[in-house]
Amino acid sequence: MPYLPRTAPRQVIQEAGLELSKSTFSHHLRILREAGLVTKRIQGAKGYTQLRKQDVDRRFPGLLDSVLSADIAAQR
Repeated sequence: MPYLPRTAPRQVIQEAGLELSKSTFSHHLRILREAGLVTKRIQGAKGYTQLRKQDVDRRFPGLLDSVLSADIAAQR
């Protein structure tokens, strides 16, 4: 997942070009969080989601790099 939110969910969905409702987007983020792929940090009224790349790479070496490079190649 190359694009993780740093702003309000609606803005992130639009910037990432995702055709998802806010509730669907939030649901997917919750699933990723529960699976241990991302962490969420609350600061004031905002929530920040971050990919746990080092942890995922340790458990599944090369997986994320492969997925991300395939995504970049598909966009060309």
